[in-house]
Amino acid sequence: MTRVLLIGLFCIAAISQALAADPPQPLTIRQARQVLQGLLMLDGYQKIIKDGQIEKTAVQIYDLGGGLRVQIGQSITALRPVDEAFQHANLALIHKYSDDGNAVANAKMQDYTDELNKTLDGVSGVTIPHIKTSELKLDTNPIQGSVLSLLNPILDP
Repeated sequence: MTRVLLIGLFCIAAISQALAADPPQPLTIRQARQVLQGLLMLDGYQKIIKDGQIEKTAVQIYDLGGGLRVQIGQSITALRPVDEAFQHANLALIHKYSDDGNAVANAKMQDYTDELNKTLDGVSGVTIPHIKTSELKLDTNPIQGSVLSLLNPILDP
């Protein structure tokens, strides 16, 4: 009887913990473009090395686990179409609010900006897995704060 009670309590605890965890929400178009830029910067960083007396620049790959690298690659693949679709939408907006089809007319700039912001704040429909900050190994990987700020919508402590 005690065993059944313990199993029941364990199941209730596991279910309530699973329900309490918020699943990742779809990113806005603005967030998707921001995160894409941050993920693209996780390939590595430039480092100056000496070859005798000559200094050369080399790319130092970040020390990230294989699973995280695959996740980053899959996320980039998922986010690229959002960026491309936004670029097409932006061109359409420029044509809509321009007099000559090349540049937004000054008199229509506010309308263009308002519609552009509505577009950027729209839901992208893309959900990507979050990254735990511990997976980035920030003690050994000199990832810039600006890159981390771009990744903020998908970073978990």
